[in-house]
Amino acid sequence: MTGYTPVFDSIFTGSLFGQYPDTAAWLFFLALADKHGVVDVTPQFIAGVTGMPVQELESCISRFMEPDPSSRTKDNEGRRLELIDPGRKWGWRIVNFAAYKERARLMAKNAREVQSGSNAER
Repeated sequence: MTGYTPVFDSIFTGSLFGQYPDTAAWLFFLALADKHGVVDVTPQFIAGVTGMPVQELESCISRFMEPDPSSRTKDNEGRRLELIDPGRKWGWRIVNFAAYKERARLMAKNAREVQSGSNAER
């Protein structure tokens, strides 16, 4: 599993605000996601890698799969995760991964253009 996921401050200013251990578990998911936003490992693996107790992590995962009416992302009723295979209880796709990946790409492009001088007005 290799990848890179930028972390935006909206993780801490959105509907996860003040929701520990959910914020920590969400950062774990972002760090473990592949380039498509898939985390195809068991909760036991995530717990082993991060040190978070399995039961606590499973509670977070359950909340991530529930609708979040306060979420900025209205896709999928604000859910953060969905199972990649409904036939098993583990392995997830981060619902809004593509949107944030595109946001990061555009930010990096803007930064390169400013640095090169081709877009100095920004």
